[in-house]
Amino acid sequence: MKNQLFGEIHRMGTMNSLSEKDRTLLSEINKTPNNPGMEMLLKEVHQEASNQLDQFYKALDVQFKAVYDKAISDGVIKGKPTKSKFKKAGFDVCYHEGVGTYIRRNGERVSEIVSIKSEI
Repeated sequence: MKNQLFGEIHRMGTMNSLSEKDRTLLSEINKTPNNPGMEMLLKEVHQEASNQLDQFYKALDVQFKAVYDKAISDGVIKGKPTKSKFKKAGFDVCYHEGVGTYIRRNGERVSEIVSIKSEI
């Protein structure tokens, strides 16, 4: 895996380029100033991406809660659970392009793989 900087935004399985037909249509729509069609298109694209990310983070949250409960019951985390205690116990989140995101402990996967459902 490449060196990652904190705050890096992954593509998460989304397209990185447009077809020539789509590029031409988008260029035509964009030529007119204050085009309501362009505004509608931007809102639709933003809403779709927002919905996909919401579903992704909710699914990842469910996996975190399961790992959290298991760590408490197994005695891996003692006392009040904090972020630093989880980090010290070896928990982290791992992302693989084209596969998904999962929680691991000391390099071993301890949760289900969560991926973004793409409508492409």
